[in-house]
Amino acid sequence: MMCFKKGPTDDGETRRPLALHVRRMRQWYERRPLTQDELAKLSGLSPRQLRWYEGTTELPSAVRALLRIAVALKVPMQSLLAPSVVGKEIEEIEKRRTEMGLGTLPYEDSQPDNVQNGSREP
Repeated sequence: MMCFKKGPTDDGETRRPLALHVRRMRQWYERRPLTQDELAKLSGLSPRQLRWYEGTTELPSAVRALLRIAVALKVPMQSLLAPSVVGKEIEEIEKRRTEMGLGTLPYEDSQPDNVQNGSREP
């Protein structure tokens, strides 16, 4: 596990791995926490790719660019994508979710408040 120290002018957020947030969502998963391998399979990534996302401290440049555009337009990042692209990804992931015996969940485009603060409590 990586440890990040809080610097004198750092609020702690900038030194946390991007993955801390991915990991938090993975561990919050409604039915039961997902393992790293399960989330990799479900999302169509290799376990190595997911480990990288969970461990990196930097946003990939393409994600940063989309984030900047979304912030400039004051819209969620997902709204920058064609609905057909998002729909296709949802269909593929829901198919894998069923194949893995995870059942289906309603799609939500925002995370619950309890995940934002790191809690799994309702």
